[in-house]
Amino acid sequence: NFLLRDAHGVTATLEKSKQGTYKLDKTKSAIYKENLLNFPNNSEFEAILTFVGNAKGKYIKSVAADPNVVTVRQHHSFVKLPDDQYKPRVFSPDCGYFLTSYYDYATPIDQDIIKRFITRHRLTKKNPEMEISEAIEPIVYYLDRGCPEPVRSALIEGAQWWNQAFEAAGYVNAFQVEVLPEGAHPLDVRYNMIQWVHRSTRGWSYGSSVVDPRTGEIIKGHVSLGSLRVRQDFMIAQGIVSNFDKNSEDTRMLDLALARLRQLSAHEVGHTIGLAHNFAASYNDRASVMDYPHPLIELMAENDISFEKSYDVGIGDWDKRSIIYGYGYPSRTQSEEVYLSGVLKENDEKGLLFITDQDARPAGGIHPYAHLWDNGNDPVGELQRINKLRAHSLNNLGSGTLPEGVPYSELEKKLVPVYLMQRYQVDAASKIIGGVDFSYNLKGEKTKAIQPLSVEMQKKALEALLETIQPDYLEMPEALIQLISPPAFGYSRDRETFKGYTGSLFDHIGAAEAAANHTLKFLLNGERLSRLSNFNLSDFSIDQYLSVISKDVFGGQSGNVKIRKMLQKLYFIHLMKISSSKTLSKDVVAHALFEMEQIKNQYLSNAKVNAHAYYLKKMSEDFLDDPEEYKLPEIPSLPPGSPIGCH
Repeated sequence: NFLLRDAHGVTATLEKSKQGTYKLDKTKSAIYKENLLNFPNNSEFEAILTFVGNAKGKYIKSVAADPNVVTVRQHHSFVKLPDDQYKPRVFSPDCGYFLTSYYDYATPIDQDIIKRFITRHRLTKKNPEMEISEAIEPIVYYLDRGCPEPVRSALIEGAQWWNQAFEAAGYVNAFQVEVLPEGAHPLDVRYNMIQWVHRSTRGWSYGSSVVDPRTGEIIKGHVSLGSLRVRQDFMIAQGIVSNFDKNSEDTRMLDLALARLRQLSAHEVGHTIGLAHNFAASYNDRASVMDYPHPLIELMAENDISFEKSYDVGIGDWDKRSIIYGYGYPSRTQSEEVYLSGVLKENDEKGLLFITDQDARPAGGIHPYAHLWDNGNDPVGELQRINKLRAHSLNNLGSGTLPEGVPYSELEKKLVPVYLMQRYQVDAASKIIGGVDFSYNLKGEKTKAIQPLSVEMQKKALEALLETIQPDYLEMPEALIQLISPPAFGYSRDRETFKGYTGSLFDHIGAAEAAANHTLKFLLNGERLSRLSNFNLSDFSIDQYLSVISKDVFGGQSGNVKIRKMLQKLYFIHLMKISSSKTLSKDVVAHALFEMEQIKNQYLSNAKVNAHAYYLKKMSEDFLDDPEEYKLPEIPSLPPGSPIGCH
């Protein structure tokens, strides 16, 4: 009964993701005997569970032979806890580690009841009194034997970079990577694993650990890397190079994909040795593999494309400092508390920033230097650089993008990462607007005052972001549009391609709408608007901000008329969405309503003779008559972005 139950919550997950309503059928479930395994430190149990129901979603239908009768294997591990010879190390918000915590009710009343320790492997020097020493037992990671070349060599090389960090912490050859020995089992907790897996959708790679909840000691690290990621990186390079007509032997695409795999291997292994994301690392000149790096592809003189710096090589300065904090030793005359405090102080003196997921991922994020998939320490300057590379690559897309024998309809899939090259940097630049600079300060350390970024910075960011919704920016080369045929027989569009309104014919206006919507979502994020309202800056107030956007969208006359009108409708829909919100600041809602009225008065006076203006005015009237019941028009979504490679 313990094993034949839905311990993982499969039914709830399927229902929440709108894949259907299911229930466990024990008559079609059984123990999976092949994975009843026993090792010196762990015992493994597995069950075959069958769920019956009514399939509704496309995802369950894409992976199940019979989506109404879905069978999955559910695994349970029982792991022996380590001995009591491990000494926990205290957690600090700016140390860069994951933490484990628990409530200790025996704590004196004037002290924190929550005990927080970093997660890390047990690593002890043979000679603790020496500055540099071998480890009593090194940390060894083992690569999946089924991993093919050249992927195998790339993953081993990337994982081995961590030895550089352990050397900085005073160890000799304390971090090692090997291929899993013949006969060893990946589920044996004595083996830290790097696993290479296949799946039908591209998705995140993972670095997870089995951790002693009492101390934070990592018992086993386990990395899972999805094989489709390398194909996504190859496709990104393919769309940028577009070189098949000139040089079918061009190796830059494969080189970039393998460079990304080295970095990805180091990143996920970093999680399994205890480290959290550091999304401010790009600000510090790629100081950490624990960031999400965008490929730094450069447009050189004479329009040559350089992949030389696409991904960094080796462990960064932040990574070394993190390992020094987590695995280093204080001197004989130094307490651990003084040692750890000194490491953090030196990080600050070096100007090394640490900002993690909670302040980097949200669409309304506020930190100006913590972003996913970005480069450099100037988000606005990097957006402008990427725009030039995007324009060059977009103009080059064509027959040279495809190998011989591939239908031209497949160009659409290569177009997506090129046309949307700006998507992550738009996110980064938007954080300047309504943004504040801060760090995870502790009392007693040097602190940063929390205050808005300068008006000059915010205006510069707004100007750059508005550039990405200009008709000329969103328009595609006519020769490219004419080249993309409807899907050839035997081929099809998929989740990686643009949605549209034109049936089987590629909808370039629909693609432009999705791209413009991406920028507008960041510009008009409710939390961002609320901060602008609260800041009340004299020359960058919320009403001035919205007025600038409205003037740019409705006042411009240049470029593709179809795209200009599409953009105006899209902006108006966003204002209506804000106006109908029950969760946003009331001041933000008021300004959105007022801006709609301003647009009607200034730009929609010809509604009786112009279908476009009539549509906007009628939509506004219907909305204001009954905002509760009015259903906003749907907007095409972008093809999935993260991971580069779904939300």
